[in-house]
Amino acid sequence: MGESQLDPKKRVIINDQSLIGPSGNWVLDAEGNCYFTGRLVVEGWIDPKWLTLTNQSSSGSIPDLSLFTLNNTLSYKDGSHNVKTIEKDLVLPKIRAVCVDSDLALTGSDQTVVSISISPTSSSNRILVVAAWTGVSTASPTKGNTSRAAILRGVTEIATYSADVGSGTRALSFGGLIGAHDSPATTSSTTYYLKMNKSTLSGTWTVGGASIFVMECVNI
Repeated sequence: MGESQLDPKKRVIINDQSLIGPSGNWVLDAEGNCYFTGRLVVEGWIDPKWLTLTNQSSSGSIPDLSLFTLNNTLSYKDGSHNVKTIEKDLVLPKIRAVCVDSDLALTGSDQTVVSISISPTSSSNRILVVAAWTGVSTASPTKGNTSRAAILRGVTEIATYSADVGSGTRALSFGGLIGAHDSPATTSSTTYYLKMNKSTLSGTWTVGGASIFVMECVNI
């Protein structure tokens, strides 16, 4: 019947008693049926009076490319007859990091070098934990002695690291990296620690800088 004089990118075409949106991305026909292509974005909520889907007990009679409710779950059947559940938007992973640069002289017992807390979004999600450190010793180490580091969730040790520091006649720089993929199975605040000790090493061993990083891995 005609076209509006709006911006071509925004105009609506009236054709055979149907309203056709920009680029044909939506159609409202004379019988009140709505057809959409592209992504449906809902800002706020959908009024049940506008969109009501009768619950289905089987998908056998549902045509391809249909949105429907199956066993009270919003579902979609694609062009290959596959039924897929439409999930809610996934929450972006939580990522946190803490760095310290104050000197900490290690003893023979485990000491907290740096710690961090995170509250998982879901109890089924896992947490990636990575910690790193650098330091220096003021005594010549004996070959074969090892420094030790561990990541703990609360009081539970989930990863350990030790390495041969070699031997020398001068102060020795040292450092390391340790990681763990943990399943805290909770949504409560969970604290991870990087703890270190100098084990049987002689002399003064001082951590000059350390960091710890946690990232929630969404279970999909």
